[in-house]
Amino acid sequence: MKCKHIWAKLLAVKDGKTIATSLFTCLKCGLLKIGKHTIKISKNRLDMGNLPIKSIKTGTFNSEVDNGNSGTEKTIDWTAGQKQLLTLTGNCALTFSAPLGPSNLIFRLVQDATGSRTVTWPAACKWTSGTAPTLSTAASAVDIISFYYNGTNYYSVANTNFS
Repeated sequence: MKCKHIWAKLLAVKDGKTIATSLFTCLKCGLLKIGKHTIKISKNRLDMGNLPIKSIKTGTFNSEVDNGNSGTEKTIDWTAGQKQLLTLTGNCALTFSAPLGPSNLIFRLVQDATGSRTVTWPAACKWTSGTAPTLSTAASAVDIISFYYNGTNYYSVANTNFS
């Protein structure tokens, strides 16, 4: 059911004085409105649509998306989060669902107790010198792959053999 918004102007305090802002909140559903833009806030999520966030000094992520076991094929959905984990339980062909726009992405790969699992990367992954890395093969080995996604390609760098 769609909310019939009741908007209330938010006030701020500066130097001990109450001042008006250009912010409004819906008293029924909690949406925030800034000018003509609406921002949705729900548990653990801030949805600003395509509004830019400017002047952030530090961004913190409170979770890593756990994709479970790989099997032989796995799709990684980058819209679910910019930090993702996959446990390799078979030689795996990966597919990526693209994030919403240019992004810095982190992918932690963990070998299972058997180890020696390999990955076939999507064609959009572009590697330093044009060659995909050799992943660590020991049981429970950890590799971290960093991507810069520009809207088309995933420019990729591997950091391997964490122990």
